[in-house]
Amino acid sequence: MASVVQICSSWLDRHAPWRGNRLSPGEGFGAALLLAAALALAWFGGRWSLTTQVVLWAMLAVALAVLLRRGWVKLFGPVVFYDLLRIGRRSRYILYRTLYALFLLLILTWVYFAWTERGGRGYGVPAHQMARFNESFFFTFMAVQFALVLILTPAFVAGAIAEEKDRMTLEFLLATDLRNREIVLGKLVSRLASMLCIVLAGVPVLSATQFLGGVDPELLLASFAVVGLTLVTVASLSIMCSLAARRPRDAVILAYMAIVLYPVAASAARGLLVFFGYWLAEEWGIDWAGTAIQEGLSGAVQAFGAGDPFWLIGLLIQTLNSGGTLDAVLPDAVRDYALFHVVVSLLLVTCAIARLRTVALKEAHVKQRRGSWLPSVWARPAVGATPMMWKEIYAEPGLRFGRLGGAGIGALVIASFVPAFIILIEDRRGFIDGMNIWVRTVGTSVACLLLIAVAVRAAGSVSSERDRQTIDGLLTTPLEVNAILSAKWLGSILSVRLGWLWLGGIWMLGVLSGSLHPLAVPLLVVSWGIFAALFAWLGIWFSVVSRTSLRATLWTLLTALFIGGGHWIVLGMCCFMPLGCLGGLGGLGGGDTGIMDAVLFFAGQTPPATLGLLAFSGNDFRHIHRYEGEWIFFAFVGLVTWGGAAAYLSWLTCERFTILTCRRIERHQSLAFGPPGAMKQPPSAAPPWPPSPGSGDD
Repeated sequence: MASVVQICSSWLDRHAPWRGNRLSPGEGFGAALLLAAALALAWFGGRWSLTTQVVLWAMLAVALAVLLRRGWVKLFGPVVFYDLLRIGRRSRYILYRTLYALFLLLILTWVYFAWTERGGRGYGVPAHQMARFNESFFFTFMAVQFALVLILTPAFVAGAIAEEKDRMTLEFLLATDLRNREIVLGKLVSRLASMLCIVLAGVPVLSATQFLGGVDPELLLASFAVVGLTLVTVASLSIMCSLAARRPRDAVILAYMAIVLYPVAASAARGLLVFFGYWLAEEWGIDWAGTAIQEGLSGAVQAFGAGDPFWLIGLLIQTLNSGGTLDAVLPDAVRDYALFHVVVSLLLVTCAIARLRTVALKEAHVKQRRGSWLPSVWARPAVGATPMMWKEIYAEPGLRFGRLGGAGIGALVIASFVPAFIILIEDRRGFIDGMNIWVRTVGTSVACLLLIAVAVRAAGSVSSERDRQTIDGLLTTPLEVNAILSAKWLGSILSVRLGWLWLGGIWMLGVLSGSLHPLAVPLLVVSWGIFAALFAWLGIWFSVVSRTSLRATLWTLLTALFIGGGHWIVLGMCCFMPLGCLGGLGGLGGGDTGIMDAVLFFAGQTPPATLGLLAFSGNDFRHIHRYEGEWIFFAFVGLVTWGGAAAYLSWLTCERFTILTCRRIERHQSLAFGPPGAMKQPPSAAPPWPPSPGSGDD
């Protein structure tokens, strides 16, 4: 019997790594006490006001901090203090907080000028509108806070464990006596603290406007509670993605993909439930409202979408616009939102703790590659005369998201075709117009996603060679700089060739249904190629000048989002500035006409607007407005601008790579090893700058 127990215990130790995370009696008592207090607050919280609930949860958080400080509950270990000290010594985080506070002051100035222009007064906001002005700034402030959490949290947290894998130091952590929860929670809490410092940097700006009134204290507390819960959930999701991915770049992209996928899935579930009920009533005459099946499905959809922040914001806006009070919907909505996010965060963190050693052992075990059963036409071709091209297209690993990411991408592909099939089933009078709207919106979204994938793939093209310590071997080859970077540029664009099937299926369905003109397809292909060329060179530029692949990926993402449409935020702010760009253009161009021309010009420089405009149908030729004709002209101007920018950035990247790798100096120093009698050139001789055409950069 003892041998059987010993065998079972050893088997569990090998296949259940959570057994190595058992708590001591003191830790178990403290954790049980905190869990009981949290359950009591969740159960009896509905009897108290929202302010009381927030205060009690804050007191519980303080009690947890005291227990951790006293050592009665040990969750983090030394990892959290090491990471906090390491992150705190980085000066760039101080710069981030300062820039964020200055950006919020700019937002406050923008709202002020917006209210000044709205009232037609040039000297300020009237006293009787101060409360409305403060309310407008508060909602803008919370929108910025929420966007900051969604954009920056994956960048801060998703590389926590993946960085250890990439540096091959995770094995050393696992070889110590640190428990799984100390590693995972230590890295999670340290990055959460750093992110929380950035979020709290805007509190002084908000507190300076609270004397104006207009903001309900319960709404203020509920907003910060929602932002905090979203921060914890996104961080937990990012740490799970960091465990699932092998590279920090893949972990960040996987986290962003999950953040985008959940609201889409929640909205699709609500829409399908409404459509299914409408279809039963129209086609079969079945009214299932109030039945047990309908209530069960509605409850499941509501529980699944309770954590959707956009749905919560829409509910609050709808309540305010309809004349209702927030007291009627705010407590229940925030309670459901909090319950969803707390449960999801606990599940994600628990799963990451339980699977840390299992995933590490799986990735350390290298499986022997089996022969491919696919036909020889799909096999890798011979290397040929362009080895660098072959390496970047066939041998270089691209974005790898694992099974979880593959399932998410598959669900996103299926969800993108659902509206088209709904329109096909309806087959009513506006069939062509509905399909054209679907092609414009979904096709443009997929094209932009592929452009982002190209930029991310390019961001790791050079820095990954440096991380793998293969850049020296690459530079010792006789390949020129132009050949190396051109191969990486082409490999970045071709890395999304499977995504072309997705985008081509959308365009082909549009052509077959008559909602997309056949002449629009080559225009869309050329436009996407020009945008992809610039995005690829942008990623390669940051990959050359950045120290790590993660930093190159983050800067590439931020820059790509800005030039791909984020500049409209700055443009909108300038509309209400005294010396704003649109105001100046409007004054020069003659009022509203000049402003409209400026808007159309910037729309032509924006990839989503251009791709959406060029996805035209045959009905669009029947009546073309004057502004639509100008928009088409500015779209072609934008394509020329993007093509010229791609050419200039390619030259700039090659020059920068030549300087950083000292290829130009090596070329002149190699003259000293020429044949006898050759002219010796001293190493101090400076090469021509810029290089003459045809001289090469080998």
